[in-house]
This record gives sequence, structure tokens and C-alpha cells, in this order.
Amino acid sequence: MKYSIVYLLKGEAEKYHRELVKEVSQKFGVKGVVNSKVPSHVTLKYLSNRDKIKDIEELIKKMSENINSFYFDVGGIGSFGKDVIFLDVKHPKELDKLEGEIFGALRDLSDIRWGSWDKLPYAFHITLAEKDIGNKFYEIKKYCKDHEKHFRVLFDNLTIIKKPKDKWIVHKEFKLK
Repeated sequence: MKYSIVYLLKGEAEKYHRELVKEVSQKFGVKGVVNSKVPSHVTLKYLSNRDKIKDIEELIKKMSENINSFYFDVGGIGSFGKDVIFLDVKHPKELDKLEGEIFGALRDLSDIRWGSWDKLPYAFHITLAEKDIGNKFYEIKKYCKDHEKHFRVLFDNLTIIKKPKDKWIVHKEFKLK
């Protein structure tokens, strides 16, 4: 089973994200994000099925009890090469600090796997389309830019999601102060 530590997007920003993903999927015949059946989120750390989830749960629970909620901005369209199109997350220093604290705390646990993408500063984003966008990249990115919106969002949770089969679901959500 795969796990990730994320911030769950909520409210109008989540609604906008879901609708734009659905529109892109239908208009361009791509299924990358739609098929992954994942809640709208900002990834903080991917975890493998070999990571000690109980220890991670306890760590995230303790961290969330000591972190104040804060605001950040979501908006603008970005991409990673021609493979991923996303909503940009304009992160304040609080998000950079939190990411550093999460990485530091996880490094103290044994058996946590680290990938090449696990480096600071992290490229925070909310994926709109990926994997099967191929030669439709420029059309999809233009469509997303034409439908671009901006949001001020409250960062108020640390959540662990899991993928037991073909769908990501909330495993545990921890509210911040």
C-alpha cells in the first residue's frame, strides 16, 4: 500500500481544481489525474509501503498539535517539462519551514525511503493533468491558463492518504491549531 503526507485542499479552491481536472479530462481525452482518483491535495512527502506508517502517524499527530494554521495562495498554471501541468502553490515562509520540519523529523525515523524529488525547497503544486498528455501538452496548458483562477487558502491540516488498490483515500487527517 502506498501512502503520502499531504495538505488536503478544501472549499472553493478544491471545487475549482476538481472541475478543471474533469473539464481537461473530457475535452482532451486524458485520464492521468482522473484515473488516479486522488483527493485534491498538495503533496508534502511521498511514502513507500515499507515506511513505518504507525511511527509516521504519531509523528504527524504530534507536529500538527504544535503548528498554527496559515494562509497561502493557489493560482497560476505551471508545468514540469511536458509531463505534468499543475496549479501553482505560492508558498509563504511558513510552508517552507513546515516542509523542512517534516523532512527533518522523518529523517530521524529509520527505514524512510527518499527519492530524487525529496529535496528542499520542494516544488509545491496541485496536479491538473499528467502521464497521458503527450502531444496535447500545449493545448491543455493553454486551456488551463484561459480558465485560470486564484485563491487564498487556509493551510489547516496535515493528512496521510493511502492507496490500498486503485483509489487514494484519506487515512488520517490531523487539524492544525
